Amino acid sequence: MAQKIYAMRGDPQTGFPIIGENSQQFSVADPVTAQADGFLDIAAAAEKILGWSVDSRTMAATNQTVAKAKPLYLPAEGILAQITGDIAVTQTVMDSYSDFSTATTGAYVVDVTNATSSTAQVHILGSPDPDSLSTDVIVEVAEPQTIGYVS
Repeated sequence: MAQKIYAMRGDPQTGFPIIGENSQQFSVADPVTAQADGFLDIAAAAEKILGWSVDSRTMAATNQTVAKAKPLYLPAEGILAQITGDIAVTQTVMDSYSDFSTATTGAYVVDVTNATSSTAQVHILGSPDPDSLSTDVIVEVAEPQTIGYVS
């Protein structure tokens, strides 16, 4: 199953416009982060998540200085995403926390195998079909970048 936005609580608005990282591909339901240099990028494993991309495009090689395109994203709070897990989801991983084991645009994978990670990018809520052994998991951002800080 391809990653997707599973549900939205309330009436979310797109996040504050941030110029996209040069040459970066953004796909729908990619977790995104505001990098230390101030540009929007897809989130790496164990990196804080600002929100979820609702855009599907590649930034120009000179985007930061010339085009200055700002990919659309939904802020993390209130968004549930459906992402592939690295193993079939069982009842024992429900309500646990984990990171992404693969952080590639359009192909993120939740590390269900180690669903007790202390860095906890996502909170695993369950499976879209709890009666089957699906590898798809429904997640929400565990600790959004908006409440984090740099030390």
